[in-house]
Amino acid sequence: YFTSLETKTALEYNPNWSYVLPAIPERLINRDFLTPSLRKLKIRQMGIPIDRYVIWQRGSKRLTLQQKIRLLDDIRSRNFDWKQSINEHVVRWKSI
Repeated sequence: YFTSLETKTALEYNPNWSYVLPAIPERLINRDFLTPSLRKLKIRQMGIPIDRYVIWQRGSKRLTLQQKIRLLDDIRSRNFDWKQSINEHVVRWKSI
């Protein structure tokens, strides 16, 4: 489960895993309900390592669902090159 609220980031791509992307803004999800539910189902939470490759100028670090989908697809096809994929799919005006 990819979440912007998690500090542990994904450092590898495993083709055997299923990746879950939230379709609604996470600020609308009740974290007190979500986290225990994910643990019960043994679903790991990970963040996208944006801070490693982008210096944010302003605004939130939230990505749209479309950006996340394109990013994951690109990472899969590029043999897990986070840097190049993030630089292509993160909105330019948000980064320096």
